[in-house]
Amino acid sequence: MNETDLRNSLTALHSASFAWAMTCCRDRELAEDVLQSVYVKVLGGDASYGQRSSFRTWLFAVIRNAARDQRRRQWWSRVVRLEFELLSELADSYQGDESGFDDRDELLVVRSALGNLPERQRQVTHLVFYEELTVAEAAKVMSVTVGTARQHYARAKEALRVSLRPLWSETNESIVR
Repeated sequence: MNETDLRNSLTALHSASFAWAMTCCRDRELAEDVLQSVYVKVLGGDASYGQRSSFRTWLFAVIRNAARDQRRRQWWSRVVRLEFELLSELADSYQGDESGFDDRDELLVVRSALGNLPERQRQVTHLVFYEELTVAEAAKVMSVTVGTARQHYARAKEALRVSLRPLWSETNESIVR
């Protein structure tokens, strides 16, 4: 399918595509973002129509997958923000408390945990959490395959979870006392 046919097909299906994106996202702003990212992928060649189904079916699958990926990114972003907010709140609660960490110690623990990650894990974590790129976009930036980026991303999250677990359990015990 040439670019003109592709643009014409996208234009003809825009209303239905937006309605489908709204169904998948349940939020107008998110649906608009998802649909825009799908159009960029399709027109940029990152998602190519293989003519194994109708164009409409294929496009709706791309939209569904993009919406799922966006929700997953938002969820992980919220989880990480909540963890860092909790860390910050715990640090604030320990100011002047000799029995627990002070906020500088907690900040050092988090920095150390991030610093102890292997380079690729640290890079993908930074790109996904701080730059808000998808794992696929991070893979392109890092010049690795998407599978490799996903593997480094999963390993980094697990390593951070393990590294910060003692901090969470120690601070939670102090709160209970």
